[in-house]
Amino acid sequence: MKIHLQLRDGAYLASCKIVGRRLVDIVGIVDSGASVTYVTMETLKLAKLEPTGEAQRFLCVHGQSHAGIETRSYHGTITLGTGSGSGKVYAIDARLAAGDQSVGAVLGRDILRNFNVSLYWKNGIGFLE
Repeated sequence: MKIHLQLRDGAYLASCKIVGRRLVDIVGIVDSGASVTYVTMETLKLAKLEPTGEAQRFLCVHGQSHAGIETRSYHGTITLGTGSGSGKVYAIDARLAAGDQSVGAVLGRDILRNFNVSLYWKNGIGFLE
């Protein structure tokens, strides 16, 4: 199954679903540089995700303000088309957007490794298959 991505303000976006105690449709940013998938606090609340009881420190390539941040993990499975992630997501206390599009997640390699990712920056086309 081919999932078409939308390029908006320099970010490729994918429509997806997250399942906790509730199923919620969200938009995620495709970020092959992120090792894990993050969800916003708003997404966490909408999907009613339950904590796993674990926290982890992450290094971030985006700058010193994110170096060594600690974030808690939650039970939640993100699905893109017919492919799903690991069942664990991490909370990020940020409001994510691409232009005027609200974003609920950053899709990391834990989910993207299930797909071939094709991004054609010159003509703004992207897809997962």
